[in-house]
Parts: sequence; C-alpha cells; structure tokens
Amino acid sequence: MKKALLLLSLLLVLTSTCSAKHLVTIEHTVASGETLQTLAEQYITPDRYLPEFKEGIVELNYDEIFAHRCEVRPGDIIKINIWKN
Repeated sequence: MKKALLLLSLLLVLTSTCSAKHLVTIEHTVASGETLQTLAEQYITPDRYLPEFKEGIVELNYDEIFAHRCEVRPGDIIKINIWKN
C-alpha cells in the first residue's frame, strides 16, 4: 500500500511538472549587431545547454536561412522554440 501511494505521488509530481510547460515557437526579427550567439543567449533558459539551443535554432530555420549562409542578417525573421509555463 505504501509503495502504491509513493508511486502515485511520484506520478502526480511528474505530470504536474511536465504539463506545466508547453513549447511555443516565437518569431524574432534580427536587428543590426545581433548574431546567432546573442539571440541564443537572449532566449535560453537556465536548464538548457547553449550549444544545443543554438543548434535547435539553426535546425528550425535551416531551409529559410542557414541552408544558404552561416549567419543571420538584420531583417531576418528567426523562429525560436522556447518552453513557457
């Protein structure tokens, strides 16, 4: 009985933390002086790893931007996935 109660409590904690956040895709218009690095630093959350987060931005925008060049330019509209509560 105690094991079942402990397991149920653990499941409730896991579902409440997992369902508390949802993935949102935002669009950011690149301003003069901004780079992929500065954009990643602006939007990353403390629980994420910066190189992986930057790679996610590249993957999300590959067809529109990074297939043709290696950097962002002013006026580019960059999509960024972030987790929101």
